[in-house]
Amino acid sequence: METNKESDLHSLDEQSLIKEINSNPNNLDAIINLCNLYLKQDKNKQAIQVLFKASKIHKDYLEINKLLGQLLMQEDSSKLAISYLQKWSELDPKSDSAHITLGHAHTRIKQFSESIPVFKKAIKLNNKLDDAYMQLAIALSFQGFHKEAEINMRKAIALNPKNKFWSNLFFTLIHQDKLNPIKIYEESIAWGKSITKLVNNNYQFSNKKDPNKRLKVGYVSSHFKLHSGAYTTLPLFKNHSIDNFEIFCYNDDSYADAITVEHKKYINNWIEAEGWDAKKLSDKIKEDEIDILIDLHGHSGVNRMSLFAMRSAPIQINWLGHLFTTGLPTIDNRIVDYVTDPDTDFFNKQASEILIRMPNCLLCYDPLRPTPSVSKLPTIQNGIFTFGSFNNYNKITDTTMRLWSNVLKAVPESRLLLKNQSFGDPVIQKLCLNRFEEFGIDRKRIFLKSSTASFMQHLNLYGQVDLGLDPYPYQGAITSCESVWMGVPVITLQGQHHTARICSSVLTAAGLEEFVAKDEEEYVAIAKQWADNIDKLAKLRNGMREQVKNSPLNNVAQFTKDLEKVYRELWRNWCKIS
Repeated sequence: METNKESDLHSLDEQSLIKEINSNPNNLDAIINLCNLYLKQDKNKQAIQVLFKASKIHKDYLEINKLLGQLLMQEDSSKLAISYLQKWSELDPKSDSAHITLGHAHTRIKQFSESIPVFKKAIKLNNKLDDAYMQLAIALSFQGFHKEAEINMRKAIALNPKNKFWSNLFFTLIHQDKLNPIKIYEESIAWGKSITKLVNNNYQFSNKKDPNKRLKVGYVSSHFKLHSGAYTTLPLFKNHSIDNFEIFCYNDDSYADAITVEHKKYINNWIEAEGWDAKKLSDKIKEDEIDILIDLHGHSGVNRMSLFAMRSAPIQINWLGHLFTTGLPTIDNRIVDYVTDPDTDFFNKQASEILIRMPNCLLCYDPLRPTPSVSKLPTIQNGIFTFGSFNNYNKITDTTMRLWSNVLKAVPESRLLLKNQSFGDPVIQKLCLNRFEEFGIDRKRIFLKSSTASFMQHLNLYGQVDLGLDPYPYQGAITSCESVWMGVPVITLQGQHHTARICSSVLTAAGLEEFVAKDEEEYVAIAKQWADNIDKLAKLRNGMREQVKNSPLNNVAQFTKDLEKVYRELWRNWCKIS
């Protein structure tokens, strides 16, 4: 029950509350009421400033630490939020919400070794927390513990079988060492059937059935920004035929950078769709009378599987993003190529969609920004042969470890340079080095680097690498494009599913098929062969930028024509059969 004074505080305006706090900084009710007033007015930053001041006086007041931590998280200031969320969890140790929020903060800044015990504590407090199981699983997956991640994801799904949880599971499964493509396909199909039963996907489209009309093509993504997908979408948008195609972008992320601005230059129909539910976005797409709708996520990231389950356009296509089938019967086609998915029953049966094979590569690559010149082969200057990989740590499976360790054993004086964001966490660094020692490699031969301050610094690191090594089974796509652009060829092991063949596709398009290995022994043999032939490797490096520029990988104009031809043929077929 409120006292008269507390009731009076609720009715005070902003200036009166500020005056009350200034005269009595210990008046916690006035502080909280002023914060709530700001929050009602969407003035989060003012509320944060009030709480900052109050926290210096009331360090152990639960509500201030809780509110401040939560608000800082909303403002994407996770690093700053951690100390307040930590205090909240200490002051209220039985609050599962406090631990989950703290775990989220650690995960956002890639402190996975910190978030894992926090999520485990939340689960110990309440074993019915679906989100805690899922967030624990995501953190485990980033550390490379994919099997343990799968177990926790399935626990989350058992508690709450929502689509996002299933997507996380499918994305994790294709990172696993012993990936079974048929099993993942079957589970994806079962999920796809279950989700489409829950939505109305029998919409009768009124799109004009003219096979030669100017087609309306819509792209749905949250990656129209500095992201791997943009290295293909931006050059594509620059080259789309505006006479034959009207392009729509349904942008699912309000964050914008210079690359977003570049995308917008070439798109007349730009729709900001972040926060829209699936039905609202589907209604908008139908209102726009989109003929062909492109999903650029699959099960990866902030995806829109629920939208595509609704059948929002006559033709729906999956491309890029998730390197495997979606499982949705309402997605008609998936864009691949003849290297990632040879035209055989074995590969066709791994997809719920009809596979459309591009004549060269399923993607094109343009570096988007100025890049450094290709450097001279570093081993000529320093006398040490350096292998390298700049792929995410969660791709470094035991098979990858074995491959790379065998390469280092075959080239005894060599070293390995690895770079990714996860190495900002000292625990993951130690974990990685310990794993190499288990495979018989001295940790002194392994060099780990975390994020660089700029794109140019990142690319300049290729100047320290003589020869790239691709992980297995989840391979590098844009990472491999970037590497060959910087004059560093990549050795890859070609597997028996799309995920394990994407680097082969990139290398083939760039005219570097000789770096594709059919088995582990050949992978090691290729590494040794090139490490023993420095002059040949140096010559290749010196001409590689021009080779890539003149290859199908960088021929954006031809790639766009090929893709537009696919769109036109699919539309003509739809006009015939509908």
